[in-house]
Amino acid sequence: MIEFIAIAGAVVPLALGLLATPVGLPILSWLVGNPVGRVVAMVGVSIALLAVVFIVGRRSGENSKNLDDVSNSLEALRDRIAVDEEIRAMPPDRRREELSRWVRR
Repeated sequence: MIEFIAIAGAVVPLALGLLATPVGLPILSWLVGNPVGRVVAMVGVSIALLAVVFIVGRRSGENSKNLDDVSNSLEALRDRIAVDEEIRAMPPDRRREELSRWVRR
């Protein structure tokens, strides 16, 4: 929705500024008064609407992917903390025995 407002906020004043000129008024009257002009206007609006929908959908997908990545990172962090706490809770001899399996000799 924010993207639509941003695009409309930029396009509408530009269009109004261009259509308010002596060159723009015949274009506006052609778009409104001519059946072909109405079709052209509807096609233009449809293309702009599809572009906005595409941009919003793409950003939504990126945000969803970022949320999944952060969720996975948080879960991995929780697992690392649990393992660290488990190791800390071990008696020193058992810890040395368990961790010696990971050391190359």
